[in-house]
Amino acid sequence: KATEKMNLKPDIIVSADWQLALIPPLLKEAEDPSKYRYFEKTKTIQMIHNIAYKGMFDPHTKIKIGPTEKTLWKFSGLKDSAYLQPDNNGLEFHSAASPLKGGLCKSDANGTVSGKYSKELLEEPFGSGFHGILRLFPPSAISNGLSLREWNSSTSLPMGYRFEENPNVIDKQLGIKDIRDGKDSNKAALVDIVSKKRAERNTIVSGNFKIDINARTPVFSFVGRFDDQKGLNIILDTLERNQA
Repeated sequence: KATEKMNLKPDIIVSADWQLALIPPLLKEAEDPSKYRYFEKTKTIQMIHNIAYKGMFDPHTKIKIGPTEKTLWKFSGLKDSAYLQPDNNGLEFHSAASPLKGGLCKSDANGTVSGKYSKELLEEPFGSGFHGILRLFPPSAISNGLSLREWNSSTSLPMGYRFEENPNVIDKQLGIKDIRDGKDSNKAALVDIVSKKRAERNTIVSGNFKIDINARTPVFSFVGRFDDQKGLNIILDTLERNQA
């Protein structure tokens, strides 16, 4: 409705993961096709960032919104035949409904975030049960990544210790260090920042919050969900093996 009000008719809709994956099947197999006639010439791309999350739900579960009680499937807006199809290209997956499966089967193209992942998804260990489907509808790669112009260790590090491999004389005059010295200096600066933050947050409790390190002290930083997919088990196993 918003796109109609703004008179925007997209050529392509990109649906990301299961949260938006009902868009491709709705444009093709809605219970009321007239609701989506505005998009009859719009193509769809279903993107996969993490195949493990499929949005599974029991289509027969009944919910009540105000005076209306319907099954979850009826709230989806899809016609009944979009669930279980003879070619297995419906939303049914192990007796539940998966929006992600619907998106992958009904989109005009599929994509994922790296060339390696696009190949891994076709194999059983990584396809999370969808490897057979993705062999029929293989994803193309639209790579995620960092801009080397924006994130460059010799030009853009905010802590002031820029570094690169084998800096020349002019680099050194500009304050760019050798890669080893630069990393060691930044490690010390990072630990100093963390120590100060810990002290600020623990002013009520007495104690020394400074972390003592030297150039050979390993420092681990983790940014991510507490989930096996993010490799926490690898970090813990490594720490246990190297306690000495």
